[in-house]
Amino acid sequence: MKMTKGYKQKLNLYRNVIFRRNLLLKGMNLSSFYKQEMNALTKKLALLCYEISMERKKLIDLINKEVNFIHQQLSGETLYIEYESILSNHKRSENECLKEILENFSRSYKIDSENKITSFGIHKENFKFILNGNDAKSFSSQGQKRNIIITIKMCQKNIFEEYKGVKPIILLDDLFSELDEDRRYEILEYLTDNQVFITTTDKSFVNNFKNINVIEMEKARKGKNE
Repeated sequence: MKMTKGYKQKLNLYRNVIFRRNLLLKGMNLSSFYKQEMNALTKKLALLCYEISMERKKLIDLINKEVNFIHQQLSGETLYIEYESILSNHKRSENECLKEILENFSRSYKIDSENKITSFGIHKENFKFILNGNDAKSFSSQGQKRNIIITIKMCQKNIFEEYKGVKPIILLDDLFSELDEDRRYEILEYLTDNQVFITTTDKSFVNNFKNINVIEMEKARKGKNE
């Protein structure tokens, strides 16, 4: 989820600068121009790394404020997101963070020059879903992974509503066929105030809710062809 246009612009600029730095590494030489250009690109990357990482941390903190509450409601399990950032501490000053980033670029320069590619930066960042205290990638079933996706989408919905001031339209494509009746009910209750489009082969649950319009696609096709 991209919070701001500024974030997308910074990410595109970062990719462009990385591309230029990698080209410079591939044509590496010892001229003074090369050194000046490499230093300029690395400083530009460091600032972009700092700004993008700070925005990512802000978004993940926003999600973590409610992700566990929502997930416990939907599944009865605990969940939070662990951000694997290039920064060791986002609470430090900008100058301290930039110093750390530049030191890491300096340490990785030998490897970069050998492999002709930039090995450090926010393109190496990652995050983990921690489910019941364990990494969900290694310690969760397919059903649990599906529940995590649902929870994250609910968090995105809430953040979108808060920042944009409008309620998004929710699309659920054949999701309910894999959920039990209680889980279906909990999700629809959570989305009561939103306009929701659901595709499903099982419409048995619709009788439990008001203001639901059902369109049967087979009948719709027949009516169109008659």
